[in-house]
Amino acid sequence: MARPSIHRIPPVSPKERKAIKATGFETVKQAAAEDAIRAQKLRSSKALGSALICPANAEDLAHRLSRGAESGKPARTLASRRYMWRYRLRFAGALLRFLQGEKHSGFLTVISHKWAVAPEQLMNLCPRKLLRAFRGDLDRSGARASGGWLIVGIDVAFEPERKLFAVHLHGFASAKMQGVIDNLRKRSKYRPIRKETPGCVPIYRPIEIRRSTGDWARACTYVLKSCWNSVWRKPVGADGTFKTAERKHRLPEPYHSLLLLWFDQFNLNDITLMVGMGAGSFGFRRTKPK
Repeated sequence: MARPSIHRIPPVSPKERKAIKATGFETVKQAAAEDAIRAQKLRSSKALGSALICPANAEDLAHRLSRGAESGKPARTLASRRYMWRYRLRFAGALLRFLQGEKHSGFLTVISHKWAVAPEQLMNLCPRKLLRAFRGDLDRSGARASGGWLIVGIDVAFEPERKLFAVHLHGFASAKMQGVIDNLRKRSKYRPIRKETPGCVPIYRPIEIRRSTGDWARACTYVLKSCWNSVWRKPVGADGTFKTAERKHRLPEPYHSLLLLWFDQFNLNDITLMVGMGAGSFGFRRTKPK
C-alpha cells in the first residue's frame, strides 16, 4: 500500500480556508481547551482504576496534552485536537481544491460488522492492517482495472448499548471507483446486520455513497476526524429495523480515554488510505496507473 505524505501538505489558500472555516470548523482556542479537558479526563479515568486504562500511559498522555494546551505548542499526537487542527485544516483545504477539478466524485461511508471492536481488544487493533484488508477487498472487486481514485480516513464511534467501538471509513471516490465500492455490497463482510448478533453493531446501510456536485467543504472535514462520538442504537425489532439516536454525545469514560490512548499509538499515514492518488507538498493529485 502506497504511503501518503499528508504531513507535507502545505497551508491552505485564503479561498479554501474561508470555505472550511464556514463549516463551523473549530478555532485554535477551542481545540486547545479540548486538550485540557482530555488531560483532566485521562487522569480521572486513571484514578478510577479501570482495567482498560494503563495508568502510566494515561498519565504520560495527560501530561503531554495539558502541557501543550498551556504552552501553545501541542503534543504531536492524534489524541490532541490542537495538533490535529493544523493538519485537518490543511488536509480539508487541499482535498476541497482537488475535488474542484474532479467531476462526479462522491462522498462515501463504509462500515463492516467485522470492524466492531470490544473495549478490551481495542489496543490490539492495527489500523494499517484494517486498511490493507480493505484495499485487498477493493482490488478483488476491480479497483486496479477501474482507473479510479479513492481517499478514506478511519473514524471510530462508540455504541454504549452494546459497549462496542464501531470502526468505519469516511472519504471520497471518483465515479469509476464508486462502481468498485458498489461491488463490495456482494461480499458478506459489507452486508447489513439487521438482527441482534453478539459482538456486532446493527448496520442498516454498510455502504453509503452521496453523489452530488454541490459544496463538499463540510464533507472534506470528515475524512480526518479529531473528535469521536457515542451513538446510541435501540435494540433491533422483529422486523429488522432499529432506531439510532439523532443526537451524538461525547464518549463516556473510561472509553473516551481508551480511544485517546489508542490513537496516540499512530500517525496520520496509519489512519488514511489512498488509491490512485497521492499527497505531498503539491496537495493532492492523481497518480499514474501502473
